[in-house]
Amino acid sequence: MPGIRATADAERLAGALAAATERLVPPGPYPEIAAEPDLEEATWLGFLLALAGPGELQAAILAARPSWATAEVPDLPGERSRTVAAYRAWAERAGFSEPVGEGPVVMMPSILTTIVIAVGFAATVILGIFPGPVLDLAANAGQFIR
Repeated sequence: MPGIRATADAERLAGALAAATERLVPPGPYPEIAAEPDLEEATWLGFLLALAGPGELQAAILAARPSWATAEVPDLPGERSRTVAAYRAWAERAGFSEPVGEGPVVMMPSILTTIVIAVGFAATVILGIFPGPVLDLAANAGQFIR
């Protein structure tokens, strides 16, 4: 087929898979993030490094190590500074913080929630198995109301 270069495409795919596999080996492409004990600081640093992209700007961010707690914002070019401001505003509004305790807290649903889920499940099953008779009953139900 014209335009398809299977060998070149396969070589690019193999190179991309090798690079992806290498990125998954701990501590990953950014050991500075893995070494950061504070989850919020590590997330902030990871966001900034991803936004900066590879190059001098990323090296400058690693050297400055802006802190989330002190609201330090690096001087980024163009739209990136607006992206940083929007991310900070979103994260503060969302109220993200580290999880409390050893793991997630699981709550049991109330009896009303259980009933609503059971009725919804039953309706879905009945309409899925016997849609004709149920829809005919609903269409003719108006005769009984009059």
